[in-house]
Amino acid sequence: MKKISFIIFCLIFASLYSKAQIVQIDTIRPTYHYKSTSTDLVLQSDFYYTVGFKLLSFEQLPKILNALNSNEFYASKLNGLIVKFNDNQLSYRISGSYLQKDISFENQCTDCEQTNGKLTDVQIKIGFEKNITHSILQPYFGMDIGYRNNNFKGESISMNMPNSDSSYDVTTEKNSIVYGPVLGIRLNAIKHLTLSAESGIDLLYSYERQTKAYRDAGRTQTFQKYNKFEFLTRPLAFLSVQYNFGLTN
Repeated sequence: MKKISFIIFCLIFASLYSKAQIVQIDTIRPTYHYKSTSTDLVLQSDFYYTVGFKLLSFEQLPKILNALNSNEFYASKLNGLIVKFNDNQLSYRISGSYLQKDISFENQCTDCEQTNGKLTDVQIKIGFEKNITHSILQPYFGMDIGYRNNNFKGESISMNMPNSDSSYDVTTEKNSIVYGPVLGIRLNAIKHLTLSAESGIDLLYSYERQTKAYRDAGRTQTFQKYNKFEFLTRPLAFLSVQYNFGLTN
């Protein structure tokens, strides 16, 4: 009987000891932590505000007089600014640009008039952008509407008779309402910086005034005004670098 009691005691002790060991092993915490290789993606839409500078553009300009090269594309650098107010769905934006350029073109017809002068072009627009994907490389689409002022001041020389009375000084001013859809792509390079390239088209409805002062004895002046529609292509509306700030969370 004593032998049986001893055996039972040993079995109970062994059972309790094993249970204690299991609990102790199960409660051991590993001291090594695996480091995640993934990084949190921070996009422009994660910030409240964005300020950008236009580095480069390549686009058509409004037609001046009866220029034969009105379909020509002009490049400009470092002459624009864009400000955005972002949320998770849309970016509301205000943009503007200023261009001053010496230009030369044939007017009316080939070998009729050579026109030279200074062009000044100012644009102010408001609009929106919407992302197509949520990734480091983001295609987007949008729309702008705004105001454009285009001025030209120069001279037009008759190619056949340079010193004739048909040569004249000319001033034109064109004030336009602008509507333009855009399509672009942006690269969220690092946390606060974004690179963006955008193309689009502009539809203009313009009021234009033209003043000509002929080089005759009486300095005869003529004044004309027009209302017209224009369609401009912008293969590179702007290439810009943008700084984002005001993180939402």
